[in-house]
Amino acid sequence: MRIMSSKSAAIIVLLLSFVSASAARADAIDDYNLCAAMADHQASFACIAKLAENGNATAQLALGGYYAGGYGVTQDPQQAADWYQKAAEQGNAVAMNRLGNAYLTGTGVPQDYAKAASWFGRAASAGDPWSLETLASLYEEGKGVGHDDIAAYQWYDIAAARGDAHAAELRDALAQKMTADQINEAKQRSSEWLAQSAQQAVAEGKTALTKNVAACVSVVRGTNTSPFYTNFSAVYKPATGTIEYNSVQDQGPMTTFDTCMTAKGYNIGAMTAE
Repeated sequence: MRIMSSKSAAIIVLLLSFVSASAARADAIDDYNLCAAMADHQASFACIAKLAENGNATAQLALGGYYAGGYGVTQDPQQAADWYQKAAEQGNAVAMNRLGNAYLTGTGVPQDYAKAASWFGRAASAGDPWSLETLASLYEEGKGVGHDDIAAYQWYDIAAARGDAHAAELRDALAQKMTADQINEAKQRSSEWLAQSAQQAVAEGKTALTKNVAACVSVVRGTNTSPFYTNFSAVYKPATGTIEYNSVQDQGPMTTFDTCMTAKGYNIGAMTAE
């Protein structure tokens, strides 16, 4: 049974709209990194566990990994799957992949190919590269989804475009069993999915940059009581791709701002305008 009956429907179904806030994810990772950096391993684990209990998806993913591998805790596949589920439901793509694997292999949960396919599909659409080939193979084998060579070729093709050489080999082998029209439809779906994925990534990047600029402005204003610091202002302008700031007569605030942005992974030298 075909799940997707048209190109437009395929894109809507396959490109799930995870408008998860990039800014919130960045905060979660920052909090997790503070816990993970603790020299005392017990304190680090306790810190991560507390974050996980409070809903931090990055910590929930990590805690799932601890239970899956028995690192510092008794190995418990069911606990691992539970934590992966919590993180996956918040949009964590890696957790979606691991939960998909759990259902695929029956590790910590009853084996369920349909749930595995669902989670691999969500992970792939959320940007997890490790889920693409597996999802394609499920479509090719008809496990958890209806057998669909077009969908299988599409996901192999997307994985190949992301640098997966093995997926390219599987795609080419599958092509030997397909008609030219089927291959063309699969390639069209692949191209449309990649284009929309790129657009979504750009939009999320702009959202994250806007949030990080605002956060670094707050850092500057809280650093010093001088008016040069407390009146400092900077705003990211997506339309021009620049960061505009008020005229600063003291280099101190700009240095503090640059340092903060650099720590967040940005090089703002080419993005600044007065």
